[in-house]
Amino acid sequence: MQTEQQNTTQHYATNTVLVSLSAPLKVGETEYTQLTLRRPNGGDLRGCKLLDLLQMDVDAITLVLPRICTELPSQHVALMLDPVDLTELSKKLVSFFTNVPVGAT
Repeated sequence: MQTEQQNTTQHYATNTVLVSLSAPLKVGETEYTQLTLRRPNGGDLRGCKLLDLLQMDVDAITLVLPRICTELPSQHVALMLDPVDLTELSKKLVSFFTNVPVGAT
């Protein structure tokens, strides 16, 4: 019981998650091999439904990702992500809405 509570506390204390990309993403002259996601706040989620995010809807995910990831300047750039990386980023984003610690499955 105490371990579960500690894990939840650790998860809520984790405000950022580093995600390594399987396919580098080139934005302008910069090539990214990893992206940092921060925990979204209510304003970051405006304009999309939580259910769409939990279902990992591409339009909803790519709308929110640029708001919580400084390396992604726009939804257009987020749409250029490799599907494997988009899936991984989606899982990390959705994990911010659960009590399960990031990386625990």
